[in-house]
Amino acid sequence: VPGYDFLDNDNEPQPGTKDAHGTACAGIIGAVTNNDTGTAGIAWNCRNMPLRIGFGRLFSEDAAAKAFRFAHSHHAQVLNCSWGGGPPSRKIKDAIKEITEGDGACLIVAAAGNARPALDVFFPANYEPCIAVGALHQDNTRWDYSCYGPDRELDLVAPSGDVNLRGDIWTADHSGTNGYNRGGTDAEETSGDY
Repeated sequence: VPGYDFLDNDNEPQPGTKDAHGTACAGIIGAVTNNDTGTAGIAWNCRNMPLRIGFGRLFSEDAAAKAFRFAHSHHAQVLNCSWGGGPPSRKIKDAIKEITEGDGACLIVAAAGNARPALDVFFPANYEPCIAVGALHQDNTRWDYSCYGPDRELDLVAPSGDVNLRGDIWTADHSGTNGYNRGGTDAEETSGDY
């Protein structure tokens, strides 16, 4: 399944110029190995189904709920939600509950959230069917931006990086200036692709 763009309502979920986050997360999860590019995903044999739901002002509860149901109806097994925040949404809760129960249930892994100072775990990670994931530094301490409670404790933690683009985590990025790493001589990876 090629995925779907719930903002433009078409089956071409090409990221916009400011949508680098999903590409980076997909690279951490599923970047292939043995291709001389210097990265490897944690599950390099998995298949990604890109679903574009927007962020910030473009985020839509309807789009997120539709994306959950779309993924489930197309036999996704694990959904990665590296997004969240704001008040809990009944539409999103209903969609999560629907797809996490019964035959063909999906596992939903959701980011606990990023804030300085760290706050309670964000929605949807704080919703019981979801697995809430926080961020660890290289020395196994919690990053100061990683939300962790006390409302709902984390289910697990995973290695993460800071926003300094200095090699904490390397992953796929949009090419050149459209991604997180704009490249150039000041960047650790000068092409802007990682």
